[in-house]
Amino acid sequence: MILESTTGKILEVNETTRNGVKVGKVSGLITTFEPNRPFDSRNLPKRFERTAFQATLETHRDRGNRPVKLKLEHVELIGGFPLDGIHVNSDGLFGTGEINLETQVGQETFALAKQGVLTDFSIGYDVTSEHTEGGDRIADSIELFEASIVSEPANQDAKITSLESLSVRELEHLLIATGRFSRSAARELASRISAVQEDDEEQEARQELISNMKEFMDSL
Repeated sequence: MILESTTGKILEVNETTRNGVKVGKVSGLITTFEPNRPFDSRNLPKRFERTAFQATLETHRDRGNRPVKLKLEHVELIGGFPLDGIHVNSDGLFGTGEINLETQVGQETFALAKQGVLTDFSIGYDVTSEHTEGGDRIADSIELFEASIVSEPANQDAKITSLESLSVRELEHLLIATGRFSRSAARELASRISAVQEDDEEQEARQELISNMKEFMDSL
């Protein structure tokens, strides 16, 4: 799965309810048709075709109008994007997500979005069909797993296969996602992992931990 940063932006926030649950609505571009920054050297899709999202949204509809998952930093589930609030416009894929305000992380995330601190969307997806143009990969169809609110939509967030280069913050989020660590414990362990001196024994232990984390994230 690719965790891809995009130029998607949150444009509007407000509050409502869904099935009796308080939710905070965040609307904006989930992703543009050209999600990657020009200096990104990885062989990722240069562009999404306008119809690239059609099949994955139809799959969600066939599964009982299953919302697209809405997460924080690609890790913590905080709500969803109802399908009736997602559509393709001239800029890309536009959506209105609903953050569950009856959870602590949902309240905190929505408050930061209202404040204007959290302003960006990022998507997790796989390319299911593609072609090339002038050596560039063009995604004809993708499978959209989730969209996330992120603090820094930088391209280092992109691939689970690149866990070796994760920052302390990114390692912290992955450790929290395992369900085995509190925030403070995850932060301390992430700092220790990043500070490991790379002699043979320590490097082997670090790679084993990274491999285990990769398997966990691929299973989501």
